[in-house]
Amino acid sequence: MGCASSSNIQDTNQLDNIANTDAPTSTDRRVSLAMREKRDAQRRGDIFAESIHFDDEYQPNTTPKPEAITALIKEALSRNALMSIISELDMDVMAGFMVKVHFAKGDTVIQEGDSGDFFYVVESGVFDISVKNEVVFTARTGGSFGELALLYNCPRAATITTVEAGDLWALDRVTFRWIVARNAEDQLDECKKFLRNVPLLQELTDNQMSQLANVVQLVHFKKGERIITKGEKGNVLYIVKSGTVVCSDAGDGTTTMESIRISNGEYFGERALMTHEPRAANVTAETDVVALALDRQAFDEILGSLREVIDRNMSMRVIQSVPILKSLSASKRAVLFAALIAATFPDKTSVITEGEHGSTFYIIKNGHAIVSKSGGNDNTIEIAKLSVGDYFGEMALLNDEPRKANVIACGQLECFILERAKFVELLGPLQDILNKEAEDRKVELKAREHIEFSDLQILRTLGTGTFGRVKLARHAVSGKAYAMKVLQKSQVVAYKQQLNILNEKNILASCNHPFILKLFQTFKDQNCLYLLMEFVQGGELFSYLHCNDRPSGRLPNDHARFYASHVILALEYLHDRMIIYRDLKPENLLIDEEGYIKVVDFGFAKVCQDRTYTLCGTPEYLAPELVLGKGHNKGVDYWAYGVLIYEMCVGTSPFCGNNPSDQVQICRNILKEPLRFPSWLSGSCKDLISKLLDRDVSKRLGCNHSGITSIRSHPWFHGIEWDKMYKKKEPAPWLPTLANPLDASKFAVIEEWDDITAYEDDGSKWEADF
Repeated sequence: MGCASSSNIQDTNQLDNIANTDAPTSTDRRVSLAMREKRDAQRRGDIFAESIHFDDEYQPNTTPKPEAITALIKEALSRNALMSIISELDMDVMAGFMVKVHFAKGDTVIQEGDSGDFFYVVESGVFDISVKNEVVFTARTGGSFGELALLYNCPRAATITTVEAGDLWALDRVTFRWIVARNAEDQLDECKKFLRNVPLLQELTDNQMSQLANVVQLVHFKKGERIITKGEKGNVLYIVKSGTVVCSDAGDGTTTMESIRISNGEYFGERALMTHEPRAANVTAETDVVALALDRQAFDEILGSLREVIDRNMSMRVIQSVPILKSLSASKRAVLFAALIAATFPDKTSVITEGEHGSTFYIIKNGHAIVSKSGGNDNTIEIAKLSVGDYFGEMALLNDEPRKANVIACGQLECFILERAKFVELLGPLQDILNKEAEDRKVELKAREHIEFSDLQILRTLGTGTFGRVKLARHAVSGKAYAMKVLQKSQVVAYKQQLNILNEKNILASCNHPFILKLFQTFKDQNCLYLLMEFVQGGELFSYLHCNDRPSGRLPNDHARFYASHVILALEYLHDRMIIYRDLKPENLLIDEEGYIKVVDFGFAKVCQDRTYTLCGTPEYLAPELVLGKGHNKGVDYWAYGVLIYEMCVGTSPFCGNNPSDQVQICRNILKEPLRFPSWLSGSCKDLISKLLDRDVSKRLGCNHSGITSIRSHPWFHGIEWDKMYKKKEPAPWLPTLANPLDASKFAVIEEWDDITAYEDDGSKWEADF
């Protein structure tokens, strides 16, 4: 809730429409109306659904039904706006799991405001759908309703009553989400299994395999169909899932090779991922064939060229293994890889000479090198032989010490090299990086000095949430102000959020970044858990964005860039540590006394190596893959980042419908609605948002091989000095007016009422490590 319509616009000249559909009211009027609603609305609340774990014992049961009924259910699913994006396979499985429920005349199927768990398809009978006691629609045979309940637990938006007795087919949320997630996971695992059979792809990481599996296409060929024609340009690798193909006419024209049959699990056309060579043979389907197809363009967009990927993986492993470079973040290691230059040394070339001063670091790409040291009587003693993936000369990145050994090429030697001057240009002196890490640890330890719970005085409530409240606390000994998040154990358990709360505590404790809220200490008692955090006095970006002094509800372009730069640096830090945030929105961005952003509320943050399936976040900021429940990763943060920039620059979120509380419409818009922009928005800003809000995760900015660097280097950020921003040396566009370190005037006054529910320990000791 809290956002205005993105579809009630009359003046089509005011908006640019990516899909060239008409846009209905003037932008200024739309924004004005939107902001009036926003200022009157409550902060947008989070939503979440049950976690999906495939190792659970949960296994839904199918319900036998006539073919005609199955067809009716599938037809209803395909016509439903939210369900129409579900795959044929998912629809088949869902239809099998739906159960029959009978309702008599006058029965209430759904009550407006109640929590919902089921989606229904009408087999027979007549059902009125009413909002605030007014009938808005009547569902008959083949109709459906209640679809939002399949996504997450939220109050029903309408009342459904039975006008004529009839039968409904029902599907519950847990079963629906399990089906979608299970099928998606199975398909991904199957694709990865086939991809691993291709030797050229053996050097890819598991995460890279997952990225490729997402863009693999299932293709079908009829018996006798020509798949590859000799001499044509090749772009696609094929892996046979079922059936048999025949490779024929291979050879140079003078000698013809014997035909080869390729069947289940085998592959052909793999050279297309490496070279632009013409196809070397004809390939024909001997039977009906189902194959997985991966084209070079998709591969290159996601990972870069295959040769580059192999080189990058090897180099990144090496950089990570060098002791003096271990402290570098993943993003800084990526910067170093981009700076590596290839060099070739002929056999017996002296690459490094003992005693000389050097400034170059080497990683062996191909070939071998001999390491030797001077012995007595002008002899040299061989001490090691280096090969692919080994490195030498690393201390040259740190200082000008004389080389401690000779390194000579043994045969032709290919290396990646990095000069100290380039390292310093990109990241600064290595010694400064090492010193900063040590200093950061000291500062962190000092900041987290032990505080006794009894020495904390509660002054007022700063905010409220689903599981408790955030309080302003004063330390009686030092006089320092803190924010203390108070979570009721009973509510955490009732909403099954135990794991999320522990994740929040552990993730915050592990983070040390200027734009991420600091956690100092935790406490617990019989009924509550407490997180003692820094007090960020300037209030929410949401409040500043939609304050009374700014009726348009939007920020000047430079101001939006200023705040957006903090957020992307924070996301970069989190993603380097495989943490996805999943709750980005202006309400979770606080402004500190220096005018800089702090990312807060890590209740939905999670360490994620590959993908996860829990639906959580804020409706207007949900990425399509989150809505669909087919698994997601850090790409959802880049999508939400695009929504955030849009809201800062335009004043509304891009996918909200006519009714800001209509979450079904919001979800439909996220999945299908064309993205529209006001005509006055800068071209670079439109371009950045469009690339972040790409529904195809594989093409979304930040999700390709350039990672978050592709966002930071976008033209919209031209002129941002990232190092100065990180060090908070850029003047902020707005400074909150504060009377003293305890001034909480930027937070709304909230009734000081606490109703703590007694917690009955279930014996699980889930909070033992809190």
